[in-house]
Amino acid sequence: MIGKSNVKPLKIWRLRSKSDSNKPGPVLVELGDVTERNSILCVSKKLVGSEDYKSVFISPDLTEAERLLDYELRTERNKLNNGLTSDTQFRYGIRDNKVIKLKRRIN
Repeated sequence: MIGKSNVKPLKIWRLRSKSDSNKPGPVLVELGDVTERNSILCVSKKLVGSEDYKSVFISPDLTEAERLLDYELRTERNKLNNGLTSDTQFRYGIRDNKVIKLKRRIN
């Protein structure tokens, strides 16, 4: 789907879901080297536009502190974006571990 069929993972295993026993947990994939990891992360955004994989997300492995910071930034961004009207010329996004204003794209 994302054009990386030549990548061979070293290990693949599913983690248990903490919140819902009916919901499958995330899948952890161990790759051979950082170039494979980076190439997959670069093209992972293609999944968003796919109907079959719209609920699939590929994220880099983060430490506990990085996950907490990421969660706090997303919470702040979402709160700010929820307060905007549809005619607002900007939205809030996350860049370099900061919530910043971004020019809204015209679709």
